[in-house]
Amino acid sequence: MYKNIIKNVEKESIKEWHDKWFNVILENRMIISSYASSINWQSISKNANLLPEHIEQHPELPWYWNFIASNPNLTFDFINHFISIGKFSKKTIIEKLALNPVITPTILEKLIEKYPSIKWEYSYFSKNTSFTEDWIRSHLDYNWDWEQLATRLHYSFFFSKNVVKILVDNYKLLSDDICDEDIDDDWLFQSFSLNPTVTSEFIEKNMHKKWNWDNVLMYTSISPECIEKIDKYDKWKLYSFNPKINPLFVINNINYNWKWWYLSKKSEMYEWIKKFPDYPWEWDYVSSNPLVTYDFLMTHLNKRWNWKKLFKYTSIMFDETKSIFLELIYNDLSLYGDTLLSSNPYFSINHIEKYNKKIKIGNQQLYDVCLWMGFCNNEMNFSKDIFIENRMKDIVFDYIRNVVHHELIAYVYHPDRLKCIMDDEQYQRWK
Repeated sequence: MYKNIIKNVEKESIKEWHDKWFNVILENRMIISSYASSINWQSISKNANLLPEHIEQHPELPWYWNFIASNPNLTFDFINHFISIGKFSKKTIIEKLALNPVITPTILEKLIEKYPSIKWEYSYFSKNTSFTEDWIRSHLDYNWDWEQLATRLHYSFFFSKNVVKILVDNYKLLSDDICDEDIDDDWLFQSFSLNPTVTSEFIEKNMHKKWNWDNVLMYTSISPECIEKIDKYDKWKLYSFNPKINPLFVINNINYNWKWWYLSKKSEMYEWIKKFPDYPWEWDYVSSNPLVTYDFLMTHLNKRWNWKKLFKYTSIMFDETKSIFLELIYNDLSLYGDTLLSSNPYFSINHIEKYNKKIKIGNQQLYDVCLWMGFCNNEMNFSKDIFIENRMKDIVFDYIRNVVHHELIAYVYHPDRLKCIMDDEQYQRWK
């Protein structure tokens, strides 16, 4: 019972956030449309805070349907309705909707049944992560982009008998022995070079293949031990870009030829930046690290910070204890309007009133149109999570106070529970 209540509360809180965000768009649509209108409405159309019902309730707004096709909140009913009235062009359906993870195999099958005249290009669905190995295995005869699939499906998928047969019969393999050195499988290992499922063990077994070693180092699950066996002078620079790099390995091998600028902005490295601030971090890029705090900044003011990046990517301006000099620096940098704060992931709807200042353009005083450019494109994930968490706390607290409290009292003071301490007359009266 209570699990369902929590789930409903969360759903209600999320919906409340989305509606609150869209109400801000509605209230300020004149200024949003007054400057860079197409850029703003393209951003709004694909923004994850926009819900299908917002579009349905306001058809008069200048929506961009090729951007709506990328919106992560679309439903089958919405897609079906707007295909039927011609809002989605066939090009948009085939090229944009196909890439949207909301288009699952189930939704696709419904659309195929509904619109048999549309020639679906499965090469586009090859990039769609909702189309899993199991589903693709059951539909091997479709016109997949096998090079694209080889960048994301588990590499072992391509060694199954049925897949190899398809590739031999219809694609670029010249033999059913996929490990034969003489066959034309260069394309496959070029794609494997981008595949995060590829392991060091697999790489070492196939060192003779024509890998793209730059991509192998940047994208696969290669281990440092395997990298040591690769004869490439810039291998550690390239490995710096690998999302699976272990920060501790970097710290323990400080003298390797790393790409320090890239490591400096990675969230995973922040704890080590705090611990070893004198390591060769590039502070221009540390300024882009979203975990940098106001306290850390103040402790290391002597570093070569990039103030614009600090305002755009970190939470320093939203720290309630910040000193006035930060406001002065920001005001100086954004003198003629800027998207610095409104593009910031920590930016909140509540910050609009404070930073939506008037600026002078010619003889006119206008609100900061640049602020709205940043806001329209900002999904505000941090402030969204905080809002939802706080609303859930409020709703759950109200529920406990108004419902559970009364249920508990009714249970504790139920006549049957008190019968043992009452005489018959008291019991009848209480009952």
